[in-house]
Amino acid sequence: MKICYFYTDITLKGGIERVMSLLLSSQSKDTDLHITVVSQYKTFEIPYYSFPQGLNYVFLSKDPYSGRPGSFHRLKLMFLNIFRIVRFFHKNEFDIILSQAFPNVFMLFISGVDMEKVVAVEHVFYGYYNKFVRTLRNMIYKKSAAVVVLTNNDKEYFSRYFSQVYVIPNPVVLSSRRHSLLEDGRIISVGRLEHQKGYDILLRIFAKIHAVYPTWTLDIYGEGNYENFLRQEIEHLGLSDIVSLCGTTERVLDEMFHSSFYVMSSRFEGFGMVLVEAMSQGLPCVSFNCPNGPSDIIIDGKNGILVENQNEEALYAAMIKMIENRELRISMGKNAYDSVYRYDINTVIGYWKNLYSLLIK
Repeated sequence: MKICYFYTDITLKGGIERVMSLLLSSQSKDTDLHITVVSQYKTFEIPYYSFPQGLNYVFLSKDPYSGRPGSFHRLKLMFLNIFRIVRFFHKNEFDIILSQAFPNVFMLFISGVDMEKVVAVEHVFYGYYNKFVRTLRNMIYKKSAAVVVLTNNDKEYFSRYFSQVYVIPNPVVLSSRRHSLLEDGRIISVGRLEHQKGYDILLRIFAKIHAVYPTWTLDIYGEGNYENFLRQEIEHLGLSDIVSLCGTTERVLDEMFHSSFYVMSSRFEGFGMVLVEAMSQGLPCVSFNCPNGPSDIIIDGKNGILVENQNEEALYAAMIKMIENRELRISMGKNAYDSVYRYDINTVIGYWKNLYSLLIK
């Protein structure tokens, strides 16, 4: 079976690139699959994440994928690549083309690629785009072979317009699982320092928590455009000694292991893989029930606490509950550890193989 992974730029550092590296590292061992990875651009000489050797990697352009998301510069880059896409798929035949995210599906569509071979792989929630883009996306997706989404909520929305919608969550590698002792008096959160992640909200809440429990600390791992703003907020709220912006780390599971619980303050998510990673270390999680992902991962009251979306008082109360009740943390942490098997890389690869079998009859 000839499979093509089609994406913007595999050399970048982000959630989609990370997921692709995990999937490809596992699928490359399957002798029934002949995989080609097609990257539209090549910003860096070496990909940030590890990709397996032995696969066929094609870069349609050696240009960097520069510019801001949604900018005219990026739009120009996309349209300059149309001829390269047309030429490549005219010369190369595939049974299935796994197009990662709507912009890449759009490029295949306007390049005249046979959409009956294209699987639209979504990485954001249904309402991520504005109404115009959603209408365009739905029109194009109707022509594709299938749509793959990350959560059950998204399947419900997409199924209103398409019959071939499948839920396949992002995978994690569970070989490094451990049970955290949950005694460090440390709260952790991991994500890009952007408006989406709601760290401004989390800092306001933690300032109130600090007034009651001054020895507890909050460590936030990630980088992004909001870093200077968040540092100013930390200083303004008088949290400089107990809140740290720690940057990125290659040892995020170790940092989770040495924490007492995980908190997600996002305004929206595509899936929320960091919740699964935290649970793999036996951490209970506290999260807004934001669109979409947390409600698929957290069973409220069992492996964590899920609160009304953007209800700051509810998130504060949930965090206080975790701080005050060690036995609850331990119980939820054990359930969290036991609940992540369904996201194991081998299980998720099985979902993909089942989909291939359905599409290739």
